[in-house]
Amino acid sequence: MEASIHPPSAGPAALSRGTLWLMSIAGGVCVANSLAAFGLMWVWVTIPMLVLGVLIMDVGVQTVQVSEQGIVLALLPEARSRLNTLYMVARFIGGAVGSCAGAYAWSYDRWSAVCAVTLGLNVVAFAVHALARRPQPQALAAPELSAA
Repeated sequence: MEASIHPPSAGPAALSRGTLWLMSIAGGVCVANSLAAFGLMWVWVTIPMLVLGVLIMDVGVQTVQVSEQGIVLALLPEARSRLNTLYMVARFIGGAVGSCAGAYAWSYDRWSAVCAVTLGLNVVAFAVHALARRPQPQALAAPELSAA
């Protein structure tokens, strides 16, 4: 339910303030939400707290995805379909790697290790974003032909 409510508000924010600004905010939200969600789930280990924790983490993840797609699709507008395919393949590979890391962490030290791995991956992603921050890509314009 949350995933269908939040992205529509992220799109206009990306258009008005820029996708890199939105990704910076969303990256910070992901880290803060992970801390809050895992704190809630650690204190009250129940199914309702697990659901609430996942919904809290989903806010940042959905915002980042909207921002990332805006950046990727602006790179080459005439190849949007192919770029989106590459983006989604990379996203699913990242999800698979994260799932493997979470499963390994669970087998190592259960919930504490899963929390540590998730928080660590969020911090690394936010740090990479902060260090690699560049101006927003502009849509590539077709070269102008001179009338000769």
